Amino acid sequence: MKKKIIGFVVLFVLVHFISVAAVPEVELYKSAIQKKAAGDIGGAIADFHGAIFASRSSASSNKPVFIMALAETLEDTNHFEEAIGAYQELIDLNDPAYISVGLYGLAKAYLKSGNEAKTKDYCRELATKFPESAMVKFAEFMAKSSPGSIDAKLARYLADYNKATTEEKSVASGVGTARVVSENGNSSTISEIPAPVLTSPLPVSASIPSPEPSTEAAPASMPAPVLASETSPTPVTTIEKAEKNGQPKCEVQVGGWNSSLAGSINSKGMAVNLGDGVGFQNKSALTADLTYAFDPKNHLNLNYSGFEHSGNLNQALVFDKLAYNSGSSLTVRSSFFDAGMSHLLGESEQGSWKFLYGAKFSWMFMRIAQQMTHGIRAGEVNTNLVVPYVGIEGNTKLSDNVALNSSIKFFSFNQSGAGARLTDFNLALLFGRDYTNKPAETEWYGTLGYRFFLLHGEVDNDSAEVRYSGPTIGLESRF
Repeated sequence: MKKKIIGFVVLFVLVHFISVAAVPEVELYKSAIQKKAAGDIGGAIADFHGAIFASRSSASSNKPVFIMALAETLEDTNHFEEAIGAYQELIDLNDPAYISVGLYGLAKAYLKSGNEAKTKDYCRELATKFPESAMVKFAEFMAKSSPGSIDAKLARYLADYNKATTEEKSVASGVGTARVVSENGNSSTISEIPAPVLTSPLPVSASIPSPEPSTEAAPASMPAPVLASETSPTPVTTIEKAEKNGQPKCEVQVGGWNSSLAGSINSKGMAVNLGDGVGFQNKSALTADLTYAFDPKNHLNLNYSGFEHSGNLNQALVFDKLAYNSGSSLTVRSSFFDAGMSHLLGESEQGSWKFLYGAKFSWMFMRIAQQMTHGIRAGEVNTNLVVPYVGIEGNTKLSDNVALNSSIKFFSFNQSGAGARLTDFNLALLFGRDYTNKPAETEWYGTLGYRFFLLHGEVDNDSAEVRYSGPTIGLESRF
């Protein structure tokens, strides 16, 4: 009987996973990510547009993620006018969770295109309206970790406007005291007088206009607003419920990732294609994730994964002025450690959105070897790379027992012979007990999903790019 029940649960999860993966806009989005990684920028942009169009027709809540990915791709490929249009479309969604993201994107795109006046305008608006937003915090993070980056320059603009805004508020509120200096012979006395207080303020109706009810219909992807009345209780958010019930402070996930390896290595005269040029087989690796909640809105995220692939060359090549024949062994090892933060942008009973920022620390090792008559000829390459990133994470409740999580992290930089590019896309189903109605001190979930990862680094005409993709499975605990 137990085997039948387990078989039914696995079949149920697989059916849900297949039905989710078949959603047109999700398929187009995955296709766009893969085309971008392969260098087909035109195809990627077309698929991003297709995903956005499909999300409109199906009233999908994923549209902001698709628009952000399109804008970032356009910006990275110097299509600044189109990128500006995409960021403006993100703002036009009129969702406070994404307005700050759109403003930051506009400031960055204008700065890259050389329009510093527009950059300052949007930095002023961002600093004035959203001084505590995740985008401002990300710029501050980049100013410390990468002082010469464009984001660091934006951080300086934002800091100037934040300071100016704070000073204006301080003056307007009458903080401090006024000083009167009177002379008496050769001596002077200073007396402090409290700052003046307005005793006859304007009536509220004259100084603050009453809000008019909106006549526009609520979008299909968001619940319609509910007006509280004297007889209706005050709505309680998911965060407030979590605070009352005791939200888990830690999340730990251990899983497996079965992945293929593709990419290329160009170093010391050698150019090898890790896909067609080497007979690598898919490998499984252990992954580990830890999340700690500082508060309901801000979480620390740590992640580790590592692979080792071994195969044989399908071609002869030269590395470091030494020849290696077809059939020589090639081993590629890699380890990735991710340290970052997530900030809650918006939440409802059906799901939530988070802004991600942090840095990925990577180590890649390649060894080529050939058996010779008098021993072994071998050569090695070690590469260490630290890449900052931004991203977005969303989750949707499919049923009381099943939820869908998706996230993407990205970064692109190229200047003075050095460059880096990162794309990390993760899609997963979480299935477990209905802990909302049946709370427990420790919550357990199973996960089943798909992950695509690309990392490219280039320094002094040497470059390395690895692409991992494949299904994932894991066990998650929250306590």
